[in-house]
Amino acid sequence: MANHADNDFRAAAKALMDVVAPAIDPSNPLARQQLKLVADWLDFYRSRLPHAMDRERLELSVQLEMARAVAEAAPAAAAVSLRAAIDDAAAVQERLGPRPPRVREVTARLEDEISALVRRSVDFDAAARQRVERIVVDDTRHLLDAQRSWFLPQSIEPEPDAILPLDVALRIRAAD
Repeated sequence: MANHADNDFRAAAKALMDVVAPAIDPSNPLARQQLKLVADWLDFYRSRLPHAMDRERLELSVQLEMARAVAEAAPAAAAVSLRAAIDDAAAVQERLGPRPPRVREVTARLEDEISALVRRSVDFDAAARQRVERIVVDDTRHLLDAQRSWFLPQSIEPEPDAILPLDVALRIRAAD
């Protein structure tokens, strides 16, 4: 499930400026100004997208550090719920893992290696080949479900009510 958000943001901003902007009535400078503002915001978010998880991690880290210090300074009885929140946040922080570029890199490598093994499976015995094929089909279905949920707001699904909610579709199976 490749992430094309950078290209999508860039294409949206370009479409606004190259196609929509010329169609705006020149006597409406406010519309032109607002259009430019929206295109600039798309470019801004596109430029920040690679850093979104780092920002989330920083915010979590700083809040966790502050919470630990505050809980330590406060009377124990007053910090019971804060300590529970600290435990929860610390567990999440431990599971965050590597930065997104490294995640994309190892994911792409896995995709390449799985594809290579599937191509080689023509030489496997029939039972092994069928097991490999079944796993790929089943797991690809999970990725397809997530992809369809991700793009649901674009209103291109013929049966939108059959699509999983995004938070459900993005749930990692091990956490189910």
